Amino acid sequence: MIPRQVHTGIEEVRVDGLLAQIRIRVGDRTLTAVVTSDAVRALKFKRGDDAMAIIKSTEVMVARLRRDPAAVARATPSAGGRRARR
Repeated sequence: MIPRQVHTGIEEVRVDGLLAQIRIRVGDRTLTAVVTSDAVRALKFKRGDDAMAIIKSTEVMVARLRRDPAAVARATPSAGGRRARR
């Protein structure tokens, strides 16, 4: 389980056009945040910087453990109790 707020370090920053990717390490996992290039420049993020990851899920992908690629369903937590789309 990943906590909602995590002190971490930045492993990589990639800027490409309007968007940037920031890769961080959370325990034995790696997470990638996609943010605007403006945000990276304003916060002066670079590899090796200390950072805090604040995790807020707005969309969750759910997949069955079998190898059927058609078995992927999409669920949106803010859908007001509606069923996941198939």
